[in-house]
Amino acid sequence: MIYAKTWIPGTDQQLDDLFEQLRSEFYQEQSYTLWPNYSKDSFKHCTALTISFDNKTPIFCSSILGRTAWHQWPENTYRIMNRYWRVGGEHTFLKKISEGSGVMVKSQLEWLETNTDCKLAFISRQTENWQEFIINSFKNDFDIDFKMDNYSYCTCETPNDDSCWQKIIYIGEPSVLENWKRR
Repeated sequence: MIYAKTWIPGTDQQLDDLFEQLRSEFYQEQSYTLWPNYSKDSFKHCTALTISFDNKTPIFCSSILGRTAWHQWPENTYRIMNRYWRVGGEHTFLKKISEGSGVMVKSQLEWLETNTDCKLAFISRQTENWQEFIINSFKNDFDIDFKMDNYSYCTCETPNDDSCWQKIIYIGEPSVLENWKRR
């Protein structure tokens, strides 16, 4: 059985410890191009953490990141699937969204709906040409209806760095995007 747990850091010691163990193992590998993004400090401002499981075995981890003082996105906007990784570090070419990833996104969206005043949730990537595939996969396989546009949005604290301008898919109120730096 595939399921996911989403919680506020510091509210479940067992899940906190497991997440930290899995994060540390992934970070130690240093085989992923963006591995510095998985340092312990990269998770200290997360709104919530998520682990998806196959039975009781962790298979994916990620976090939800809300707007902090240096993030450029609008109030009540959250990045889901933030710092996402596959437990075990095995990277394969993505042919479809796995059940563990779909369950993770559903868990994060439900958590946001229950615990926040979320107006918009988004997933971002710096790369091009990924949005339609991901949108179609989530819609067809998990009945999650993400949207997209043609802009890149400022997603981190250094807008002069091109890597901070990313394509997004989103779910929620499109009017929120009008208050976000884009190009």
